[in-house]
Amino acid sequence: MFRVIVFVLLAFVNATALAALQVVQPSSFVHPKTSVVIVGGRVDLPSQGQWSVTTHSNAVLGEISLSPPDIIELRSQGKHALEQNEIRQRNDRQYLLSRIYRKLESHARNNEGVAAENLDFLHKQRFYNKEALQHVFLVPSVRILDRNGKPVQSAVIQPLLLDLNPLIDDGKHWVVYSDGSVKLVAIDPHQVKKFGLKIIAQQPSIQQQLAEIKQVASYQISARLTGDVPDNGVIIKLKNSESGQTLLLAWKPQVTQMQDEELVKRWADKRFSQWANMLGDGQSAYLPYWLDAGLRQYDRKYSDLSLAARRNDRRQDDNASLFNVLGGRAAMRETLQLQNLAEDHASAGAVDIPIESIQGVQVQSHPFMQMMAGKKGGSLALADVVPSDHFFAWFADGKALSQYLNAGSDFIFHGGASLSGESNDYHLKQRYFGKLGIDESWAQRFLNSPAVGELAVIMPDLFVLDGTDLTLVMKLQHPKLVKTMLAVLGVPIREQLFEFQHAHGSSYWAVNKGLLLISTHKDEMMRVQAMVAGQGQASLGQSAEFRYMLTQLPIQSKTRSFFYFSDPFIRHLVSPAVKIAQLRRLQAREEMEAASAAWLLYRKRQ
Repeated sequence: MFRVIVFVLLAFVNATALAALQVVQPSSFVHPKTSVVIVGGRVDLPSQGQWSVTTHSNAVLGEISLSPPDIIELRSQGKHALEQNEIRQRNDRQYLLSRIYRKLESHARNNEGVAAENLDFLHKQRFYNKEALQHVFLVPSVRILDRNGKPVQSAVIQPLLLDLNPLIDDGKHWVVYSDGSVKLVAIDPHQVKKFGLKIIAQQPSIQQQLAEIKQVASYQISARLTGDVPDNGVIIKLKNSESGQTLLLAWKPQVTQMQDEELVKRWADKRFSQWANMLGDGQSAYLPYWLDAGLRQYDRKYSDLSLAARRNDRRQDDNASLFNVLGGRAAMRETLQLQNLAEDHASAGAVDIPIESIQGVQVQSHPFMQMMAGKKGGSLALADVVPSDHFFAWFADGKALSQYLNAGSDFIFHGGASLSGESNDYHLKQRYFGKLGIDESWAQRFLNSPAVGELAVIMPDLFVLDGTDLTLVMKLQHPKLVKTMLAVLGVPIREQLFEFQHAHGSSYWAVNKGLLLISTHKDEMMRVQAMVAGQGQASLGQSAEFRYMLTQLPIQSKTRSFFYFSDPFIRHLVSPAVKIAQLRRLQAREEMEAASAAWLLYRKRQ
């Protein structure tokens, strides 16, 4: 063992001695908001392939970033992909000029067919890219329409718009002619001289850029300084992604007197691009907080990040998912979209507005009573105990629900996580059994016994992930067996409401008219009991809507389960009261998650 250790140490010393690469042009920046010290420099590396940091020999540096020149990073996409992207970017200029022509055409209809003297009139309109107008030259007073409002004939076609900022430096640019045609043509020196123009291309072509790559490329290296730098500096191992070659880099970071602000921008953009890419892969619930806080602290924007990072970030909130539905996010989407349009009344003092005064959805329902044409419609006994504005799930018997929990419960109990693209398991089945005061093994035995027949699950909303209220209604088949099994839990069978206190809080139990009622909330239990006592008056089961829908989708002998989202339930779900309550819940949850995320980020920096 001693020989092995000596051999490893000697190998490391020899590697250090042989390290030929050095970091030059040292720079640093002490971030004023966070006191984070960023150190950096430049290192020249072979241009073939792309180099990255694999390991380093000292713990004084964190989050080391090795940034190649732009063309080296772009080259990794492949020549064909780069050329196609160049074509798309070049065509974007053509699209811009076409948009301007349509504005000129509209202007000409009110000005005897003449386009305009200049483009100043567009600055007063809602043109989508006003900044680009300064790079376009309009030949003044060109006729583009005849007296009938049609494009001029080919005999009098002349240049109208000239692109002063072409993408590629190849001697060509886009020109829009008076008939609206757009062509990529050679730059005309006579026009340049006549109008006193300066045409400056944005960049060489991709082919030129690739051809001009030298054998050595200058990489920018940066890192967060976390401790005192040893006298012999730090050894960093680099690896080439294409050849697999490794090199050792000797670096003695130092804090310089000059503050290099570009250094911290490069380091921060690299750091946040990595976070945003991981966010797109759904790797952490805390990354959104880290990313938002980091961008604010370092005065950066999403537009500063890499294209892949921005694309991954955009996908987060644009997609509908079961996670958004079961967590209440979908119901909040419209409210949150309107927040930026609302005035801030904080300076004028708080304004109390009764929730009841805020109108909800005003769209009328179908005339279900007329649609039944005097017929009674379908019926389902357990629906008569369900409030009309609640979600209703019916199961043919206990075994149907038991099989659902074992094989199909991902739709509710795990689907919110799996279908959202997240890797989180919210343990919802265990949580809701806990809220009822029962364990899963007892529930499975009870449901698979002949104690109960058909049953219903009732919920006031679909915010299952954040914790909604749950009520079960079961039709008793064998009351004595039910009594025996409930005695194991310590729950008596009686009509009066029984509050069952357990380790997770309280649940509420009662037996009424041959039905076993269980709820996680007292008020929900009271509403269901009122439906039972009132023989279903104003219930979901007696509504014209439900009775009509059962005629369209009747429950048959082979039906094992039936889920129903009533019109009043949907209206309730998107009502102002529910949306405001859910927004407050989400805000409180966000504050707690943000505090946890801040602590973890602080520990990560240590």
